[in-house]
Amino acid sequence: MDFIWLTHTWEFAEAILLALFNVILVCLFGYAYRRSGMPLFILLLLGNISFMYANLVSASGSLYFSTHVRLFPGSVMRMLYAAQMISGPVGSVLWFIGTVLLVRVALKSGSSDAGT
Repeated sequence: MDFIWLTHTWEFAEAILLALFNVILVCLFGYAYRRSGMPLFILLLLGNISFMYANLVSASGSLYFSTHVRLFPGSVMRMLYAAQMISGPVGSVLWFIGTVLLVRVALKSGSSDAGT
């Protein structure tokens, strides 16, 4: 078994699994936003959509390198990779801000519960 093939196959499976987790989190944060109306859930939702896009582009690249099956032409892949280079950091910033706000809300609600 070729090590390079195994590495790309593993990366493909990992990226697909992470994209599935991102879909689950997008649904969860969408539900939480509908229930609470707190905009921090929108930040977390958008951050997960960015991560999901990055994972799907990585999965398509890993699929090509392990099986030589092209999901998109080379010119489109260059554009998708360029957008992935932007979406990753943007998703990280949105995720970080949303997490900080979520912790802030949790600590604020926890301190009000401690007085009762």
